[in-house]
Amino acid sequence: MEVNLLMFIFPTSITTISNPFQNKGPNKHFGTDFAAKGVHEIVATASGTVSKSYYSNSYGECIMIIHTINGRVYETVYAHLQKGSRKVLAGQKVKQGQLIGIMGSTGNSTGQHLHYELHLGRWNDAKSNAVDPMNYLTAASQSIQYLNYVVKKGDTLTKISKQYQTTINAIMQANNLSDKNYIYAGQSLKIPFK
Repeated sequence: MEVNLLMFIFPTSITTISNPFQNKGPNKHFGTDFAAKGVHEIVATASGTVSKSYYSNSYGECIMIIHTINGRVYETVYAHLQKGSRKVLAGQKVKQGQLIGIMGSTGNSTGQHLHYELHLGRWNDAKSNAVDPMNYLTAASQSIQYLNYVVKKGDTLTKISKQYQTTINAIMQANNLSDKNYIYAGQSLKIPFK
């Protein structure tokens, strides 16, 4: 296994995994499923170019993004998004942390979740390039540094995220926040930065 020093962030603030990656045995699953009820934003895990933004019978509302990092090509898949929530089109450039859709339950899905895949190389029908995304997401999260910020009267996560050039999702994840509209003056927040 190669050492992973890549900068892939989590695709959602949700950390509950309903179905992990499994590439051996009878119950193969070539991605990781993050599941929760409610409205949850999905973001690009790294900067890149959208290769597909379409509806698939199996993946439902789906986005695929190609990333070139240190000369190597990767492709990420974001599947089962909410109907009508895809925010990007094929050929469009995206930045890491950019909102691309909302978690849903479209296509071959039995409940609301994000099916997220990471491929070393391009995605293919056989999914022969699929790797366990958690190995890469964990490595990326360990390389993030934090600063402490005390919330002032009138602050919002939108304002704070813009001030520190990060995302609302990244701040929520770093602080285990469940409601992006609930912060209060005097609250201490960890703000991720790279």
